Amino acid sequence: MVTKLIDGVWTGPVSTSFAGNFSFEPFVTPDNKRIYFQTGKDSLGQMLMYTMYAERTENGWSEEKNPGEVFNPMKTMHISMANNGNIYTTDISGGMGSESLGIIKMVNGKYEKLEKLGDPFNMTSNQQHPWISPDESYILFTIRRPGQDPVSVLFCSFKDKKGEWTDPVELKLGMDAGQPYVSYDGKYLFFSIGNPRIGSDIYWVSTKIIKELRPKK
Repeated sequence: MVTKLIDGVWTGPVSTSFAGNFSFEPFVTPDNKRIYFQTGKDSLGQMLMYTMYAERTENGWSEEKNPGEVFNPMKTMHISMANNGNIYTTDISGGMGSESLGIIKMVNGKYEKLEKLGDPFNMTSNQQHPWISPDESYILFTIRRPGQDPVSVLFCSFKDKKGEWTDPVELKLGMDAGQPYVSYDGKYLFFSIGNPRIGSDIYWVSTKIIKELRPKK
């Protein structure tokens, strides 16, 4: 869905021109030229997950396009991109239930392969929904913890001066949290919350909570 801010008022949400009814997890790239999203497509009677995208045109958005076999089918879910074109995603190539953090690096203008992120990531199961800062200085992601309270929590890791990722630390939000997204001015962290008793919603907080976790040295 899409809504527009006109004269300080948000318009009612309407369906996008490029995505069908079963589409979700949109992500607009930092250069504002492409939007990735997830959708389901029927393949021999089986519904499979696909990552698709549309490109910005002078008149709005193009029709949906397939980024190729590196992404599809049933390989990637939830796209986030850095300024250099590197894509961070949930790797579902092992099937649903095997989710892990993955990266698809931009090499000579092409995406060549999906790789799992190494240490200190994927040390536990159910790591997913990465959001990478445009400069790749930090990453947010979700860890699912079935049977615990909260069930879903956000973690953050920073790149140190050597270019290595620090041990992930939990964002203490006091509630279930998933699918992080930081506004491009860097001021606000948005996240989703889903609860079978109260339904799903979107919340936001100041990114001060992230800045306070950054290592001092």
